[in-house]
Amino acid sequence: MFIIQMLRYIQGYVRFRVTGGFAERFISLCARAVIPIWGVRPRDDYDIEAHTLARNYKRLRPLRRKGGVRMHIEAKVGLPFVVHRYRQRWGILVAAVLFALLLFGLSCFIWRIEIPETEGVSTEEIRAQLSSLGVRVGAWRGSIDPKEAARRMMILNDDIAWIALNILGSTIEVEISPRTQPPDRIHDAKVPTNVVAAHTGQIKYMEVYDGESLLGVGDTVMEGDIIVSGITQDKWGNTMLHHARARVLAWTDETIEVSCPLMAEERVYTEQPMVRRGLLIAEMELPLSLKKPPALYEEETERAYLRLMGRELPVGLTVRTLRPYTLKTVRLTQAEARLRAMAELKALEESRFGEMKVVDRMAIGQLESDAFVIRARYTVERDIAEVRQIFMAD
Repeated sequence: MFIIQMLRYIQGYVRFRVTGGFAERFISLCARAVIPIWGVRPRDDYDIEAHTLARNYKRLRPLRRKGGVRMHIEAKVGLPFVVHRYRQRWGILVAAVLFALLLFGLSCFIWRIEIPETEGVSTEEIRAQLSSLGVRVGAWRGSIDPKEAARRMMILNDDIAWIALNILGSTIEVEISPRTQPPDRIHDAKVPTNVVAAHTGQIKYMEVYDGESLLGVGDTVMEGDIIVSGITQDKWGNTMLHHARARVLAWTDETIEVSCPLMAEERVYTEQPMVRRGLLIAEMELPLSLKKPPALYEEETERAYLRLMGRELPVGLTVRTLRPYTLKTVRLTQAEARLRAMAELKALEESRFGEMKVVDRMAIGQLESDAFVIRARYTVERDIAEVRQIFMAD
């Protein structure tokens, strides 16, 4: 329906009133002469109102005489009448032409790149690699070869098995199929291997699945030592090669040291947050505020693109919240420095050990050269078995 209304508006139409005579006979004559009219409705007991295209209105005059009716134009609607009304105002015509040219020119550029979220593939990495190949927002559409860009992406990124770029108007839709990484050859049962120690420690528990054990529970092992050998001999003295496999739990020693100086700089927030807004056009931001930002501040940025009919447009707004602060040098007490050092130590423990079992922990803290230092020693239980391939010399 909208398309029909738009076409009628472009061609121009009139709303007219039919009075006197036989209005019903006039409508039948219009249908017989194949002159389209629409929106027919009664105005009172004898008059009717209807619409027709402006170019067809003159064709109704012979039918008016046959039907014995009178016609009066009540409204002229459409683009031809608007153009005629403002025919002396060249500025409007020039602006319309420039707008059409601008719209056509902008449609020749890429304004949006849609990359689906794919497990095992970084969306930001894909976007950065496409940008390095010239596939970016604001690029001329004719300069992009989708097949060549997809081929080069296959070379740049080992995480994708297949990629395709579909140009739809000013949008590029990226289709990605992640690569299923083949298992490392070291896990091939036909490859001869040894099980060596990945860390120095004391063996607590062993499960040997294949190969000959050279060490046992309670033995101390150095990093790189062979725990389970893949080279064995049978009772006849023949040498055989195996894909040695084992699970070896050992206690290993770890150390962590943290230091917190007594003289520290702290942030003091002195003013109300400052809000700066900007206009987003593709990936370019035009500031709408001319306020000078403070010398030191924390920033939080929010971006919101406009949407039309469920699709995101390359135009939007950005809101930056600036929280001004000043740096103040303070001297911590020994207790305060100790608390900060312990918090830092706890964060390092979580990042380094993860889900490993900490068997023993001993931490010593003391004041050294205007800083509180904590030195911690740990006994950690971990699997130290590492499979290494046996390379045979010619």
